[in-house]
Formats: sequence, structure tokens, C-alpha cells
Amino acid sequence: MDFFYSKFPEYLHNDFFITGESYGGIYIPRLAQKILVHNVETNHPINLKGFMIGNGCTKGDECTRDAALPKGYSKYEFEQFNDHAFVSPSDWQEFEEKCYSEDEVDEFASHKCKEV
Repeated sequence: MDFFYSKFPEYLHNDFFITGESYGGIYIPRLAQKILVHNVETNHPINLKGFMIGNGCTKGDECTRDAALPKGYSKYEFEQFNDHAFVSPSDWQEFEEKCYSEDEVDEFASHKCKEV
């Protein structure tokens, strides 16, 4: 968001809404929370007015049958976080190393994967 507003500062004071569906029920509230924290910590707050979610999942096991990862995240949800740049490269690398193993039948339920 900071990068966008650095390129287009004329939009900084516009009302900002976040919308989505399906897995938006997972990551949109978290993005809104990040924006609210950002607004407290900066001199350039984002003018967040609200968010809307249609037919949204609110927890990982609603939208996938994958085994639950720590903190209730599913494999698919963690991959979604990575795809949307919510996971650091080092955390993603550790996830791939510990959770994608050909040696285990249910690698996402393994002890080493849950450590991630």
C-alpha cells in the first residue's frame, strides 16, 4: 500500500474499501487490521472506510479439506497467504522444506510441518 501511494499520492485521501469473496473472508479482515495498525503508526494513514465479503470463508477448514496447520491455518490458506505476499520468503522456504515431503503420506499433519 505504501508503494502504491508513493506512486499515486493523489489517491491517499480518497475513501478506501476492501472487497472480495471466498478466501477474502480470511485475508480481507487481516488486511484491514494491518491497515488500522499502520494508521496508528504513521503520519500517512490510509482512509479505510470498510470492507465487504461475499460468501466468505471465515476459517481454513470451511474451504478446504487439507489437514490443519498450526494456528488453524490450512495448507491451501498458507499457500494463499504466500501468493498474496503475506508470508515472508524465509517462512515460505521453511514451509516448503518441512511440509512438502515425499516420505510422508500426510505431510501437512507431520510434526515438522506443524513446527512451521
